[in-house]
Formats: sequence, structure tokens, C-alpha cells
Amino acid sequence: MKRTAWYPGHIKPVRPGVYERWDDNEYSRWNGVHWFGLQPTVEDAARETWIEPGEYQNDCWRGLTTKDGK
Repeated sequence: MKRTAWYPGHIKPVRPGVYERWDDNEYSRWNGVHWFGLQPTVEDAARETWIEPGEYQNDCWRGLTTKDGK
């Protein structure tokens, strides 16, 4: 799976979707306002409904370069 460069947590994604967080194989959904809990797969992250606590809202992230994450 191809990925973008890492972004610092104070910069938020422009588009809602699933992004990689901190290290390989941890994904989180961004809804445009909040990050949702970490999951081991893109598919699981897309379904996640638990919002991460405040401190985790500013963790670094990077984008997946294909819509299906492959």
C-alpha cells in the first residue's frame, strides 16, 4: 500500500476518510472534526464509531494514496 508523507497532528486532513496513525497497521477514521479509534485494518477503521480522547486527536498521521487502501 502506498502512503503519503507523515503530517504533524496539528495539521488535520482536508478530506474525511481513513488514515494511518503513528505506525504501520494502525488506522483511524477522520470525519472532518474528530479522529475515531485505532483499528488494525482500513475496513475496520472505516466502521469505527468511538471518538479518541482529546490527547490522541493531535497524533501524527499519513494518507493512503488509493481509495481502497491497497
